[in-house]
This record gives sequence, structure tokens and C-alpha cells, in this order.
Amino acid sequence: MVARKGARPPREKPQQIADEIRTLIVEGRLADGDLLGRELELVERFGVSRPSLREALRILEVQGLISVERGVLGGVFVRHPDERLAAHTAALVLQARNVALSDVHVARSHLEPLAARPVAE
Repeated sequence: MVARKGARPPREKPQQIADEIRTLIVEGRLADGDLLGRELELVERFGVSRPSLREALRILEVQGLISVERGVLGGVFVRHPDERLAAHTAALVLQARNVALSDVHVARSHLEPLAARPVAE
């Protein structure tokens, strides 16, 4: 099989599972706090090994979209995206790129009026 130039390689199974669950959450088909299932149920549902499922769950957990609860009453629970996580991630990116706080303030002063105008209308 010859790959097309610029074509993305096929996604690994854990990424495919994470993509599918992420889509359900972002589109609102799964509510905050919904039980996705327990590990063995999800292994069967997606037809993958436990390590593949666990990797997919780790991806989603890092993104703040699920929480994994251990124990008899445990399972995988949906968590809707949180603005605090987005703000924290943005702050880390800016800090890693050595962006000065004054530059953030200047950017905000330019963007805020543009964002407020449609809201006010």
C-alpha cells in the first residue's frame, strides 16, 4: 500500500477510541457524570485489549473529559470540558514560550472589543 503525499497515517486503536468518546462528549450525547461503563464492559464494547483501552482512557483523562473511579462503585465517568483546564493549558503554553504578561495584556486589549461587539449587538 502506497501512502499519498500529505496523507495522515492511520490512527492507532487507542486514539480511535478516544476520538469516538470525545466526539460523543463534545456533541452533548453524553452528559456530565454519565457512566460510560466499567473496564471489562468497555473492552468488549470496543473489541480491544485492556492496555489499548487504558491508553485511550488516559488520553481522555488528561484532557479532563473523563474520570476513572476505582472500586465496586467505580467505572469511567464523563466530565464535560472545563474552562479552568483550558486556561491552565493556555497559561502553560504561554509560559513555555516565554510570552511576557504585558504581551498577553496587549493581545487581550485588542481582542476583547472585537468579541464584545457581537455580544452587545
